[in-house]
Amino acid sequence: MAALPVEVREYCGLDRIDFADVVSVEGGPSRTAESWARTILGDVPNLPEILIWQVAFRGRLDRRRSRDLVAGWQITHRDDHRISLETPSSVLSLRVIVIAVDKRVELITCVRFDTTRGKVIWKAIEPLHGFAVPRMVAKRLASATREDS
Repeated sequence: MAALPVEVREYCGLDRIDFADVVSVEGGPSRTAESWARTILGDVPNLPEILIWQVAFRGRLDRRRSRDLVAGWQITHRDDHRISLETPSSVLSLRVIVIAVDKRVELITCVRFDTTRGKVIWKAIEPLHGFAVPRMVAKRLASATREDS
């Protein structure tokens, strides 16, 4: 794991960070961080996301559509340039932060392993996360760019 900038560590709000990554994409339309979070993650969680959280991480994603939720994740901070999301789990603490400045979007994932189970499961899905998240962000940014054109 590369050293995280101090402000990213502060955004994560975790006393310890065991895994973190930053996916940064340039060239999309200017939008608020919340708009980007909803574009990238959706408004409500899909079935695979719900199952991963319930079965693997012993947590839950809220299925309601709400101003206070993004894809089932609770919004813990919101301003035009940054939104922070979290959801409860009994095995790890995971925060997702989306930062939007001009035409750059960053999606930051921060994880603290709270149990051995959380560490083992995260290590098992980490390659999938590393493969899927950058592609998902780039695909959603390209789609939004086409829609806004």
